[in-house]
Formats: sequence, structure tokens, C-alpha cells
Amino acid sequence: MLVTGAANGALAGYLALEKLLPAGEQHHLVVGQGHAIDRPGTLYVTVDTTGQDPVVRVAGAAHVTIAGLMRV
Repeated sequence: MLVTGAANGALAGYLALEKLLPAGEQHHLVVGQGHAIDRPGTLYVTVDTTGQDPVVRVAGAAHVTIAGLMRV
């Protein structure tokens, strides 16, 4: 899979802050990415605009492509 939760979460927050998503509601977005490079994936983004500040939640499956250890 090749989807970016950070980018789609930021996009959802932007849509809420710019009032492109109606305030006072909970919105459920389904985002597909990676089809052009034959690595499709799907994210499920929830944007809750019922409070003073929007709350964004991102969900989906993940596949570890690299792992490592960093010592500081």
C-alpha cells in the first residue's frame, strides 16, 4: 500500500478549518491513493466538527516496508 495518513489527515483538517466541510457535523471520508503506481491503498478519515476545534482521525491498514533501530 502507498497511502499517506499524515497528508490526508492534514488535508481533512484544512477542509474543516476553511469551512469546506460543514461545521457541527461528523464527516467520514474514504481516500484511495497509489493506484497510478500499482500500489493501491485506502484510508478512512473522520473529521468531527461538532466542537470548537475540529478533531481528525485517520484509520487504515498498514504494511511495514522498512524497520530499524536508532541509538541516540
